[in-house]
Amino acid sequence: ERIVDRVREIFNIYNLRGTHVTILGTAYKANTPNIEESPSLHLKNALERAKVSVRLHDPNYVFSELALSGSLIDSDLAIITLPEREYEEVDANMFRAYMREPNVLDCIRLRRDLSLNPNIKYHALGVNERWLSARAEIY
Repeated sequence: ERIVDRVREIFNIYNLRGTHVTILGTAYKANTPNIEESPSLHLKNALERAKVSVRLHDPNYVFSELALSGSLIDSDLAIITLPEREYEEVDANMFRAYMREPNVLDCIRLRRDLSLNPNIKYHALGVNERWLSARAEIY
């Protein structure tokens, strides 16, 4: 629920109906295909209760239907939940190319480098947004 509230803050709206979110990392822990008791699945359910359209992506899950780029198509927000190598190494331009608006909520602060990219709106859990914008101005 805390992350759903953060999504509301990011878009500055309470009613999230019509919002499209991609959750990056659906396994219980990184580098495994095990999704049983995954926090990301609980997040998916909470977002869906808030009327958000949710897509899931995990590089290790056998039943993943889409490549990362396909998972990001027309998303309003990508939420990084696991420290997978694919998410750490993805080119920032992929977020810009496939998403409606390149918003990234980084739950584990894996991609702090995105805070320096003026074309991506980077949000991180546990980090004050003013701190992020001040840091970006320094660079």
